[in-house]
Amino acid sequence: LGNHEFDWGDEHLVSWQQEGNFKFLASNVYDRRTGKPVEWAEPYAVEEIDGIKVGFVGIATPETAVKTKPENVKNYEFKDPSEAAQVWIDHLRNVEKVDVVIALTHIGSIQDQNGVITGEAADLANNVKGLDGIISSHTHQKVSGKVNNVPIVQAMHNGRALGKLSIKVDKDNKISSIEPSVDVLYERKDLVENGEVKSWIEKYNDELKPILDEKVADLLVD
Repeated sequence: LGNHEFDWGDEHLVSWQQEGNFKFLASNVYDRRTGKPVEWAEPYAVEEIDGIKVGFVGIATPETAVKTKPENVKNYEFKDPSEAAQVWIDHLRNVEKVDVVIALTHIGSIQDQNGVITGEAADLANNVKGLDGIISSHTHQKVSGKVNNVPIVQAMHNGRALGKLSIKVDKDNKISSIEPSVDVLYERKDLVENGEVKSWIEKYNDELKPILDEKVADLLVD
């Protein structure tokens, strides 16, 4: 669950999931009116992939409180990611008996030229136990590395890259390694342009050109 899911109000959150056939995951979003986790999101999900049980813990960024329209999130509390995640990591390990636990998040990370990762995702890696990997987002960066031996990936934004956690397990389903990688798609030379998609884009660009070409302001800073 990301901060921009609230941009149009919270009345769409249930119908979007029904129409899209997906679940919002968010273990740290609470309803101020009840003091309980929100009913329209699940704290975690379990998927079996090639015989391996993978648990996903959902985390929303606490910055949601200030990075969407405040009126739309006034009824919600975005709790500390590490505290919420630890509860459900333990549940996945001890109750669901999963083989791997991945944090599927909308929390940010930034990686410098030396490969050092900082931000909310790094804090999560340092503050919880039993977590095998983190899928980060929110800051729109290319991130691929490890913090506290926990692999973290972030695949930029708007489909520009593909982030991957490659998990290897032994015959007893014990993890032997998890390696992060990010494939920046527009740097690839072997991808063939899809003609149908290109025509869609051209159609909407033509329709929106009068609006997009309209000058609305002069900005003195980025």
